[in-house]
Amino acid sequence: MTNEESQTYQREMRTLATLGFVDPDRIMVLRSGSNFSVPPPGVPVTQSMGDEGPGQSLAFDNNERAGEPVIEEILSNWKKYRDNVPS
Repeated sequence: MTNEESQTYQREMRTLATLGFVDPDRIMVLRSGSNFSVPPPGVPVTQSMGDEGPGQSLAFDNNERAGEPVIEEILSNWKKYRDNVPS
């Protein structure tokens, strides 16, 4: 996988916080496997390039797998987290 960070998202979150739409203390960054630098076995390099390549569905799946337990915890225990940021 390649290391690709989007500073655009950080800037957008800061702008939304300045406008009062986002609480900057409650922004959560999700780290998961994406931006694969090698195609899956049996897939030519040319077919794995671009945002819609075979690796993209894996990236979406990885995001869901990494984020689901966190979201489930927050929603199941909202009374605990409503006024406190999870650590």
